[in-house]
Amino acid sequence: VATAYPVVVHDAAAGHPVEGGMFGGPQFSASFGYAPLDWVEATIDLLVGFDLFRLKDYEPFTSTTYGGLLGVRLAKMDFPFRGLMPHLGVQLGPVLSFVTSGSVAAAERLNTSYAINGGLTIRFAARWGAGFDVRYLFGTRGDVSEVATIGAGGLWVSLCLTYFIPSTPKDPMGGML
Repeated sequence: VATAYPVVVHDAAAGHPVEGGMFGGPQFSASFGYAPLDWVEATIDLLVGFDLFRLKDYEPFTSTTYGGLLGVRLAKMDFPFRGLMPHLGVQLGPVLSFVTSGSVAAAERLNTSYAINGGLTIRFAARWGAGFDVRYLFGTRGDVSEVATIGAGGLWVSLCLTYFIPSTPKDPMGGML
């Protein structure tokens, strides 16, 4: 589980530049990983992010980005020392961008997006850890009806709380042997 402020790049067309800067907004994501090998994790990430921005001559816009990503991550617990888990990964999946404003019609756009990410987790208890994740989400665009498109992905920086599910050996005979 992670929360962050995505830094979203807006590139407006037709002479409507972004006014007041780009602040990003809150983000929430949930990441699930399964490690079939010591160094490799299969991942599923669900994410949602929000942003407010203003284009010249228009009322403020709200951008909501949400979707899911599947991927693979190189990760190793207790590397290079006990309690630390660095990771580096790539992901791909559907991400929707929904843009609304009082001055133009709302628009939703489905994107096939991909991301690269990396980070560190430090285990502070047997099943709990804290860390950070940095992700760059590519290929995610939002439509501002009749005005421009915006980059709804960009850089997402997250602080994370991690719950580790312990692996237990399977006993197919139910203790009969």
